[in-house]
Amino acid sequence: MFPSFSADVIDYVSHCNDSTPAQVSVTAPTGTTVSVDAQPAKGGSFNTQVTRKAGQRFTIVARTASGSSTTYNVRCLDPNFPSWSYQRSGTPQADFYVTVACCGPNGASYPAMFDSNGVPIWWGPETSTPYAMVLPNGDVAWTKSASGFAPGTGGNGAEEHRLDGSLVRTIKPATGSSNGDLHELLQLPNGDYVMAAALLRSNIDLSSWVVNGHSAPANATIVDYVLQEITADQQSVVWSWDVNDHVPATETPQEWRVANPSPACGCFDPYHFNSIEAAGNDFVASFRNLDGIYRFDPSTGSVLWKLGGTARPESLTAQGDSVFTSGGSFSGQHDARVLADGTVTVHDNGTAPGRQPRAVRYSIDTTHATATLQNQLTDPLVPGSFCCGSARVLPGGDWVIGWGGNCCQPNPVTTATELTSGGSRVFLLQFDGANGSVGAQYRFLPVPSGLLTRDALRAGLDAEYP
Repeated sequence: MFPSFSADVIDYVSHCNDSTPAQVSVTAPTGTTVSVDAQPAKGGSFNTQVTRKAGQRFTIVARTASGSSTTYNVRCLDPNFPSWSYQRSGTPQADFYVTVACCGPNGASYPAMFDSNGVPIWWGPETSTPYAMVLPNGDVAWTKSASGFAPGTGGNGAEEHRLDGSLVRTIKPATGSSNGDLHELLQLPNGDYVMAAALLRSNIDLSSWVVNGHSAPANATIVDYVLQEITADQQSVVWSWDVNDHVPATETPQEWRVANPSPACGCFDPYHFNSIEAAGNDFVASFRNLDGIYRFDPSTGSVLWKLGGTARPESLTAQGDSVFTSGGSFSGQHDARVLADGTVTVHDNGTAPGRQPRAVRYSIDTTHATATLQNQLTDPLVPGSFCCGSARVLPGGDWVIGWGGNCCQPNPVTTATELTSGGSRVFLLQFDGANGSVGAQYRFLPVPSGLLTRDALRAGLDAEYP
């Protein structure tokens, strides 16, 4: 049973199924009786076993002499669920975290929610997805991978599911490509969706890309992105922003330039979109292969400012950030977000220079065209991050950070942490490589406080695994 029993922890998981019953050993304090799986209550020490299918749960009810009782819930894990480890060294501010648990036997992955005790309290069906999120209505959505797509060229859109696993709707961009890019799904307060269509665009001049003396072609095919707001009924497009119309491929830093196209698609990837966030009537988008984030006005298409990457007229000057003041920039960053106070957070992977990834926060001054560093957090467990990752600030000030694909480790682990604003770790969750190769963890997100309850999550899994 995970974790080890504690009277203060009421949800557990166990490796049990029809062929491997859960073995339960009980030692009850004097005056307390315990009922396992509705069996007759007993005191003292005793052993029993419970048979359940994977995904189903049973209860353990402890009743004191005064008549008060506590119910503990034990859920049987799917046998393909990935291996993980957990440490709690403080008091987390998040109630639940949503991510994709990856990778179990044969690469199995699951949209999943963990509680602050490191227990997977909910999971969806085994599926091919890099990214899961909780929508404002409490449903869970995940983007869908698609076999045969070159990196960066998209997926199968996204699916919204109820907590019982049933499909509510499939969400895809309305124009550009029939396939939604797998990196992002954003739902606005009005119910509209924002996502990207990834499509191939030909006859793009990449002759300025000179790598080891060789130039990329002047009539190249690239992966382009069309960012879109789609109405809640998916019947019309509110606005559309084609990246190639506003960001030339000459802005791609040297570290991301190649001389030859990907053999999978015969295309180049100058942008590699990975996140978009509403900022009033504007939007802020992050592009890994540009080492930069852009704020744009969707009504005019104008770029309002850029932070990181190759300089352009709208670029902000970073202040108080030694990475920038020493001549560097973001490198392969992800998950740019705009907070209520107007500050911007970013998960800066540090990929190309091989520096330690960091979660950073900037105040933006458009009058003086500056971005001033307010916070920078790292974790000694994560010396490098070759891709992916997320960084979110909780209302109480803690940060929830998924460190992406962690390089330089003796074993292929992925790491997620909750850190205080001062950088002290209070929560650690790692997926290990015991069951095979572990892919990069794309995002690890806090579930908004009060949106979901333990009872709702239990009831959802009960319905999914009747």
